[in-house]
Amino acid sequence: MRLKNLKVEGTYECLSKYTGPIDPCEDMPDCGGVTSQSYYYFATFVPSTTGIPTATTSGIKINVNCPTVIAGNNGPKCLNTNVNLTSNASGLGPFTYSWTGPNGFTSNQQNPVITNINGAQFGDYTVVVTGAGGCTSTAITTVVESSGFTVDIYSQGIPLPSDVTVCQGINTVLTATPNGGTAPYTFKWSTGATSQSITVSPTSNILYKVTVTDNTGCTAEKSVNVTVVPIPPTLAPLVSSNSPVCEGDEIKLNYLSMPGIPQPILDLIPGLEYKWSGPNGYADVGKNVIIPNAIVAMSGQYKLVLEVSGCQSKEGIVNVTVKPAPNIFNPGDQKKCGDENGNATFNLNLINNTVNGGIGVVSWWQDDKGTIPLSPPIAFVVNISSSPLKVYAKVTNNGCSSKLQEVNLIVNPTPVIEKNVIDEKCKAAIGLTQFNLTNIAVLVNSGSSDVVKFYKDLAITQQITGTTYGVNATTTIYATVSNGFNCTAGPVPVQLIVNPVPDITINPTNPSFCTGDSVLLTTIYSNGTPNYNFKWTLPNSTNFNDSSWIQAKLAGTYVVTITDSKGCVRTATGTVVENGAPKVTITPNPSSTICKDSLININLNVTGGNPGYIYNWKTPDSTFIGTNAYVASSNGNYSITITDQKSCKTIASTQIIVNENPIANFDSTIVEICNGSSFATPISFIGKAPFTFTYTINNQVATTINTSNNPYVLTGSPSNDEIIRLVSIVDANNCINILNDSILVHVHQPISISGLQDSCLLNNTYIVLFNINPGIPNNPTVTGSVSGNIVGNQFISNPIPVNTAYNFTITNGGLCPDIKINGIKKICNCDTKAGEMSQIPINLCDGDTLSAPFLGGYFSDGNDTLQFVLHDGNGKALGNIFAKSYTPFFDLNKINGIVKGNTYYISSIAGDNIGNQVDINDLCFKISIGTPIQLNEKPTAILSGNNTICYGDTSILTISITGTPPFILKYEESGNINTLNFTTPTYIIYANPCHID
Repeated sequence: MRLKNLKVEGTYECLSKYTGPIDPCEDMPDCGGVTSQSYYYFATFVPSTTGIPTATTSGIKINVNCPTVIAGNNGPKCLNTNVNLTSNASGLGPFTYSWTGPNGFTSNQQNPVITNINGAQFGDYTVVVTGAGGCTSTAITTVVESSGFTVDIYSQGIPLPSDVTVCQGINTVLTATPNGGTAPYTFKWSTGATSQSITVSPTSNILYKVTVTDNTGCTAEKSVNVTVVPIPPTLAPLVSSNSPVCEGDEIKLNYLSMPGIPQPILDLIPGLEYKWSGPNGYADVGKNVIIPNAIVAMSGQYKLVLEVSGCQSKEGIVNVTVKPAPNIFNPGDQKKCGDENGNATFNLNLINNTVNGGIGVVSWWQDDKGTIPLSPPIAFVVNISSSPLKVYAKVTNNGCSSKLQEVNLIVNPTPVIEKNVIDEKCKAAIGLTQFNLTNIAVLVNSGSSDVVKFYKDLAITQQITGTTYGVNATTTIYATVSNGFNCTAGPVPVQLIVNPVPDITINPTNPSFCTGDSVLLTTIYSNGTPNYNFKWTLPNSTNFNDSSWIQAKLAGTYVVTITDSKGCVRTATGTVVENGAPKVTITPNPSSTICKDSLININLNVTGGNPGYIYNWKTPDSTFIGTNAYVASSNGNYSITITDQKSCKTIASTQIIVNENPIANFDSTIVEICNGSSFATPISFIGKAPFTFTYTINNQVATTINTSNNPYVLTGSPSNDEIIRLVSIVDANNCINILNDSILVHVHQPISISGLQDSCLLNNTYIVLFNINPGIPNNPTVTGSVSGNIVGNQFISNPIPVNTAYNFTITNGGLCPDIKINGIKKICNCDTKAGEMSQIPINLCDGDTLSAPFLGGYFSDGNDTLQFVLHDGNGKALGNIFAKSYTPFFDLNKINGIVKGNTYYISSIAGDNIGNQVDINDLCFKISIGTPIQLNEKPTAILSGNNTICYGDTSILTISITGTPPFILKYEESGNINTLNFTTPTYIIYANPCHID
């Protein structure tokens, strides 16, 4: 609203009593929803010639009365129905109305009507109301297209499909049930009925259709095609059977015909079933059916009905009688002993009365089907190789046969007997030579449990009792064998042989030797049976075998035992005397082990023998006669031979070990890794483990390592190049060496990209651009499905046709992993942007969580939303999606399918908002390069259990490691903290405690 006809000279300002200064003066404030408000305005006159205010007008009161309006419609509406637009204004009138809307709609009516609305006319309609003084008010109403509704036809509370089958002459209630829409509804059936439900009883196939209209004018239709089954429920089929039958036989039930309906017509009815029922809940389907293994309880009425889709005929009935089978009894196993060929003859007729109980005829069969007769049953021969042989009996009576009864024919074995048994004994020194009959029995029955009996005569009338039998000379007796089947073999001869015993003496008598020397003892032997074995027992109770002589080195009694080929034994004894020899103790001082370029004293202490000793030295360098001491410096054996006045000699020796000074070297001069990876380089040692060596990194503070591993694997994960230099080494021999070997660890820096985007060109193509941080080495290359150029640090691809996929591999030629990206731009001129994620990898241990940094840059084209996904692709490819979120936080510990050690990516995605989710099928769908994230096992270290050792000994402690190498392990020993770097799953510590920890 403006102030009109306010004319003054000079300048003036506008003041409101309630609202403050108004600028410019002519404009009234907005009504702001207030329908009535009073404003006061004052004018101050400032002449242009002086610029000094001269006067102020009295207040001008302006009363403002603004209109308000409410708009509405009777939607939602279906297509081709009428829409009523409504408006209701209040305030100071009179009012005028101006409507605008979709598809060029305009109207000056207060409540206009849109007739037969089409799809382009749905949307927002705006009404502008103008009241007194030209004040206006605006309202908007939205006309929404109705989603419509559907309708189902129900019968007995169940929705019917498009095709149903009913029985002829059955009443059915059909009910139309709308799904959705706006009540109340109207109904119109194809039968002319207008109720919601109708009752039908069709006699032939028919289609029922219903049309439903709701209160908004929307309509829906549903049809049901009804097929009428032509099975009359008053007719019964004709049936027959094979009754009567015997128990165990088959019952055959037969369909004959349906009176009044030719069979060819029945065969044309789809889904027609022949359903039988009978005693004991019997049920089956088929024209002709067979019931196997009939029993008496199956006797009775059997009924058949014809059925289609639940429609049944009247029952056809036939009676069946099952006669009982005769009884049959098990006679038990039939057993006989076999002859020498293992054959036995059976007469089965002898057990017929046992099998049939005295009633019926018994027949015998070789098979369990009763098809192969057994012949002849009175003299049937069975070999033990076929035992037990199964045969079968059957009893027939009153036209019925029993089941077959299995009978085992068993041929028991004749016991095994050895026919040529010989036992030998050495002749007893006094009296009879006794033979052990128990041992001989084992030979006769071949070690079986069968019973053996011995006799003096072949007629086995004079049995020998007891466990032994004595003879003067070689004798023959006789044996029989009986087994547990009461079968006996024999008699067979057993020869008892008596052998002579050899004689032996030791030569020479009264032998002697010097201490440390020996004397030869031989034997003189005769008689017995060659060949002979000898066994010597020495004074120290040790034995020496298989020689008729021995070199005696001990004083005392020697016993020799001779055994001939028949096991006959004789012994002889002899006594050996020892003359004393000198004794010597050889002592290296300070020890027998020295390092290279050191000296050691070898001292002798000689006692015993006859003094006046001669010292014969043999060293690694020479042989000479010397004294009882020597200074050594060479590695090897030092031997001394001492001879006393009686020519008795003693030899002593010691081994002097001269250890080389230890050496440690790297196996190479350079090792190369990628930043973020670790290196493992072997250090090889010469010397005795364990080793203690010292090394520096870039000539900084030295590090000392104790290890028994050779080679030792030195590990690390530097972020920049470094030189590792070996300084010194000490081995287990306490030998020391100064080192100067070194290795260069050259660290490659990974290549990375940023700012990945695809830009449309004018010819329906697009290009892919991204920035490259080359890393080390600085030699970036890009290969892929389309070529391009690297300008500065930016790659720009050649044009790619829209909807054509691309893939690129970015590498710097170093050891760090290449970057692989792929994607496709299916449409150009999309404004959607997913933003960017940090490219710094996230490594988590079990139980850890961390949110990936989102760097911003998201842009919506109006209907988009932003989400974050956890996936295993990269670049423009999602791969497998494991989770979605509205924040870049994902707890990998709780997400299914996550494999520890695998790399996943957290990416931002943007696209159309479908149910508060990003539509990944949106042609303008965007995805950022993901933040790499990995979940790893937490390492564990288990130290082996408590050890008990002697003072001064070394204890081996094993540490078992789980997790991902390389490892950095800290452990405490006697209050000191030690740090280890290694890659193996186990590590060994050699502990030398001087007290109990």
